[in-house]
Amino acid sequence: MKSDWFEYPAVFGPDREAGGYTVTFPDLPDAITQGRTITQAMEMAEDALLLVVRERMRLGEDLPRPSKPRGRHIRYVALPAPQAARAALYIAMRTAGVDGQELAQRMGKSESAVARLLDLRRSASLEDVDAAFRALGL
Repeated sequence: MKSDWFEYPAVFGPDREAGGYTVTFPDLPDAITQGRTITQAMEMAEDALLLVVRERMRLGEDLPRPSKPRGRHIRYVALPAPQAARAALYIAMRTAGVDGQELAQRMGKSESAVARLLDLRRSASLEDVDAAFRALGL
């Protein structure tokens, strides 16, 4: 999977009403946040991106590929590496047509262990993520 797969463009625009900056994601219209400074807006954008990706995964929805818009107010926001690895696993499972129950069987684990592995709020070891990819034949 390309390293920029989970690096999404974000539009940082001035928030005329509240002051500071409003952040929107062209590829993820359900992600919107704000911050008083660019630094705070970037931190909030990272949180918003993680929340939206986590919720889409929980609901079994697709994760779109990031587009490559250009513009003065565009910055790129990435998922942290541990969560990006598990989001990549989620995409690989969907692509292979493998659900959590089947992956659990292939890994010799419980279905709840696979659910925890895909829960971006929890920590997971790289060894478990790697074992899941291997169980998918990747």
